[in-house]
Amino acid sequence: MQIEGWLYDGASSKRYPIYLNCSSDGILSWDEPEAHSYPIGLLSFSSRIGNTPRFIDFPDQFKFETSDNNTVDKLLKAYMYKGHVKLGLVDKWVHKIESSKRLIITSLSLVIVTCWLSIQYGIPYFSKQLASALPVELATSIGSGTLDIMDESLMSPSQLPEVRTQALQTVFQDLLPEDQNGFPFKLIFRKSELVGANAFALPSGTIIFTDEMVELAENDNELKTIMLHEIGHVIHRHSLRHVIQQSGLALIVLLITGDVSGSSAIILAIPGLLLEASYSQAIEFEADTYALTNLAKYNIAPKHFIDIMERLEKSHQRDEKNELPNTELEDSERSFKDYFSSHPPTQARLERFKSL
Repeated sequence: MQIEGWLYDGASSKRYPIYLNCSSDGILSWDEPEAHSYPIGLLSFSSRIGNTPRFIDFPDQFKFETSDNNTVDKLLKAYMYKGHVKLGLVDKWVHKIESSKRLIITSLSLVIVTCWLSIQYGIPYFSKQLASALPVELATSIGSGTLDIMDESLMSPSQLPEVRTQALQTVFQDLLPEDQNGFPFKLIFRKSELVGANAFALPSGTIIFTDEMVELAENDNELKTIMLHEIGHVIHRHSLRHVIQQSGLALIVLLITGDVSGSSAIILAIPGLLLEASYSQAIEFEADTYALTNLAKYNIAPKHFIDIMERLEKSHQRDEKNELPNTELEDSERSFKDYFSSHPPTQARLERFKSL
């Protein structure tokens, strides 16, 4: 049995056209450019991948390359039977799988379904469990770094009267739960024309209200409902879960594509990801549930939440209409504006409050 191919000596890039001779007693040899022979049991054969070239590695750095995959398969089959060659289960099945269109389509379908299930259910579930298990100190550290970034790029000091902010601090302290799960809750105020009327919670327990949000409210009861909603985000560690979900998605991208740089970019952007308040509807419902549960405790009518959320939605719609043309608005500013546009309510969310 002969196999035609190319021989590499391992010392240079030069290659030699040769015929590899396979004897009946399991010896592979060649005559030119210099005669060599080896027992087949000492050799290493690469797995067959479609019709791509196959390689045989010899003990002293020689490497043989051939496109005659069928003859190599016959050789391996013959000497496996005689006990000279032992192949792993993967090597035995890899070519069979790659040669079957049905198996390829089935495997691809399984990969797609598995990835979808992981992203849709697996990552959210495990991110929730992991976020609950992580120490509060870690969440505090992440939240602190995020606030620094926001103050540098998005926010400016609040222009609300100190008397007003002090009054709201008192209101906020009265709404905090007895069991704060170790979170150092803190209410701060910032002005931001870019963000507009909004409120959002950081993993550290810091809750930010913009001046525009305070000015949008017609009474403190409306602000109380928003405070309770944001406290719910902190209690359930939604921001931290969001970061873990994004990191899990980066890991899936890495496993599928092998693109370390792309995945690293996602992970390194974690502080920026915290700026994105685009929580899933399920997470918003969870924060709403916390607020709903506590409204009666503080004698606050659900109508106040409905009123301010509807007003907030109209405010965001006006901002979109009055927005500068795309050519005059920086991409980064536009993206940040999109990040904070998730709080306007969906009808399904408000129906829960209207039913009370």
